[in-house]
Amino acid sequence: MQNPKKPLSKNNSIDSIRRESANVSAADANQRNGVLSPKSVMKMYGDRLTNYEQQELLSFAQIYFVGSATKKSDATQSGENNDGFDDSHNAYIIIAHDHIAYRFEILKSLGKGSFGQVLTFRFYYILTCRK
Repeated sequence: MQNPKKPLSKNNSIDSIRRESANVSAADANQRNGVLSPKSVMKMYGDRLTNYEQQELLSFAQIYFVGSATKKSDATQSGENNDGFDDSHNAYIIIAHDHIAYRFEILKSLGKGSFGQVLTFRFYYILTCRK
């Protein structure tokens, strides 16, 4: 018999990912391939990041994926539609090969349901830890 699915907890939020990444020592980060500091990302990809991303990535201790080759739209700061990240139905606008929390690469959308969207993605944190 399967366990009933647990609702998302605060442990699954982007804020918890930020807290977790801040707790990893710099020595650990330097030993892993593919992990960059926000400062390194700004030097290497700053011209390909939106203004919003340039500010946001500073709140992360480690960057695993930036989606630098993706055509992105910048946040509008208008407050409407989650500052431009959502469509008129308040669903997140999926952009293939963009990032989520600088750890996940969105590969494609599998579809939409009554309560959300289903995506396929690549989880770079796991990939760098297994090298």
